[in-house]
Amino acid sequence: MVLGLIVLGSSLLGLQAMVHPTLNSCEFPALHEDAKVGEGLEGVWRYTVNNAPPEYSKGSIAIVKEEGSYGVEVHLAEGSLKGFNVAIEGNSVSFDLTIEGTVVSVKLKADGDKLTGTSSSSEGTYTIEGSRVKRL
Repeated sequence: MVLGLIVLGSSLLGLQAMVHPTLNSCEFPALHEDAKVGEGLEGVWRYTVNNAPPEYSKGSIAIVKEEGSYGVEVHLAEGSLKGFNVAIEGNSVSFDLTIEGTVVSVKLKADGDKLTGTSSSSEGTYTIEGSRVKRL
């Protein structure tokens, strides 16, 4: 499973995310359930990335705490990415993703049920905006 945050526009032009066709909603049911939103970072967030190619311009980010540590998983139309180097400080989260050999660094901050931040790689920096759809 590859976890992460999707994203990033032009830096991903011509690149394809590592897609895991076996990943489905059964493995991450929180993406398909209704729930009340809450404070903090844990939860499922729908996001958009300004100026990104269509396949990377929107998706869902799940931020979960398991066995005392946080994990991040980014869900795109064609698969999922798993984040690594996940760090949480207050209402901010940072993590990295690998997309076709390119490391993309993501920094996000939650303000209630709104999420803002950036994704950066050797190709440039892109703005991310989102809102919480489920509190975990």
